[in-house]
Amino acid sequence: MLFRSLVFTNTYYLDMFPLLVTLIISSILIFYLSTYFDRISSGEISGYYYSFSIMSNIFLFAQTLIIFNSLLNKNETAIKIFTDTTFSLLGLLGVINFLLVITIGIILNYYSTQG
Repeated sequence: MLFRSLVFTNTYYLDMFPLLVTLIISSILIFYLSTYFDRISSGEISGYYYSFSIMSNIFLFAQTLIIFNSLLNKNETAIKIFTDTTFSLLGLLGVINFLLVITIGIILNYYSTQG
């Protein structure tokens, strides 16, 4: 039953947009963590990094929670994965989280400290 609700053949491709946004944000965060690992682990970054990182993780967790809740509570007769309200909320969370991730990248690239 769960596998049947995850099949995307009967849905619109626009419904996959929140899934793709969450995947892209996660990929960018993993890229930043792998690229700037030495700088992060040695503590040579601005204190703002930790604030933006925590906010981004909270938004990413909220996005993932809403996506899984929508996927697990999907009706068998429904064509769309997300309701209009859920789609709009995921879009808003995705845009805000994307801005946070871009800010994290700027902090990691341009603002470093020496101890």
